[in-house]
Amino acid sequence: MAECAFCDHTGKLTAEHITSQWLNSLFKGPARAWFGVDEAEGKPFRTDGVDFKARVVCENCNHTWMSDIEGESKRVVTPLITGERQVAITPEVARSIAVYAFKTAVIIDHARRDRTPFFSRRIRHAFRRSRFIPNFVYMWMSPFAEHRDVLRFKSVYNEGTAPTGHYLNMYTCTCAFGHFAFQVLAFYQSGNATLQSNERFNQIAVPFWPQLAPNYVWPRVPMLTADSDFADFAMRWRNITIFND
Repeated sequence: MAECAFCDHTGKLTAEHITSQWLNSLFKGPARAWFGVDEAEGKPFRTDGVDFKARVVCENCNHTWMSDIEGESKRVVTPLITGERQVAITPEVARSIAVYAFKTAVIIDHARRDRTPFFSRRIRHAFRRSRFIPNFVYMWMSPFAEHRDVLRFKSVYNEGTAPTGHYLNMYTCTCAFGHFAFQVLAFYQSGNATLQSNERFNQIAVPFWPQLAPNYVWPRVPMLTADSDFADFAMRWRNITIFND
């Protein structure tokens, strides 16, 4: 029987929101949504309600600690989604965003029925108990200009052996809600190596986990400005440079 993504419960699972219910109040009219998996482009569609769910968690998890995360994320993420300016991103705010982003990344990954979940059972259970985010997870955020009514999701998996001999197993989850885009990168590797992606996004995407960019005030320029920017951002770890440490 199916097991909850975050605890030992097996049996009937509830549908957890990939897009939080409170997002509905932030979109004045029909939203344009887009889902993409791996290199597939996916198809855009319009929706009257922002209500995308995945049946991967139990009722107890859904209505207890996960509900608490939703309440906190609504407070800190809403001004970013709506495009407010001069929002100071403190370490406490960054931590709240990271917990929300990691939960989203785990749910989207766990909803894939065609592959083993990227994050181990031990890690997912540790997140439930203490909001623990493993040390192989990195996150960035970026403003998304003039896309108030758009929701976008893209998950990408990479695995194989690099020319340097390092084995890599990588998962990237990139989402955009209104004016707010974030990216979660998780990877296992053999040996010690540093990854480098498209340098263009080093100027656009601001790191906020595990280390926050100093004195960051939202938003900053340059930023994502077009649908093609989001697509390139989501795929920026497809072609990487690996340096031996």
